[in-house]
Amino acid sequence: MTETAAPSLDAAQLAEAFALFNRASAELTDAYAGLQGQVGQLNERLSVLMGALPAGVLVLDRQGTVLQANRAAQDWLGEAIEGTAWAALSQRFVPTETPGELELGEGDDARRIAMSSTHLDSGEGSIVLMHDVTHTHRMQREAERNERLAAMGEMEAGLAHQLRTPLSAALLYTATLGKGQLPESERGRIADRAVERLRHL
Repeated sequence: MTETAAPSLDAAQLAEAFALFNRASAELTDAYAGLQGQVGQLNERLSVLMGALPAGVLVLDRQGTVLQANRAAQDWLGEAIEGTAWAALSQRFVPTETPGELELGEGDDARRIAMSSTHLDSGEGSIVLMHDVTHTHRMQREAERNERLAAMGEMEAGLAHQLRTPLSAALLYTATLGKGQLPESERGRIADRAVERLRHL
């Protein structure tokens, strides 16, 4: 069995291979540094965006622990919620009559929150999105109240009209009775009509 010897490389070829390796390594290092810079910029933009959102945003890990919370979520749930289990935080919310809406807090400080959760495609956790719909809910309740008041006003106007018509007729008949020139037979007929109108009430 004969062994084939590896072709021998002379010093010039080794130097050239080493130079190519160094160039490739430098290019990879530069590319990696560029990618790190882009990741840093994206993280900064994401942080600014999350901070500017009026909705509360929570990023949860696979176990349901809060990894990140934006300013709105911290304002509603408290500053030190990162590292807290979502299961414990979610106990602060009380279900309402509207599906998907929960109440947070009590009395005048209570907030009406519409909440949704989305699992990350990577399976590494989820994002909880919370919208404060307190103002919208109050406006809706006020509109419903105004509709009820308007309906009551219409009913009252209709009732007043139904009372006013027979009452006006009865008053007209009784005013006619007060005139002294009416014959007795006419008085009886007018009195009967007045009584009939009053019975319609």
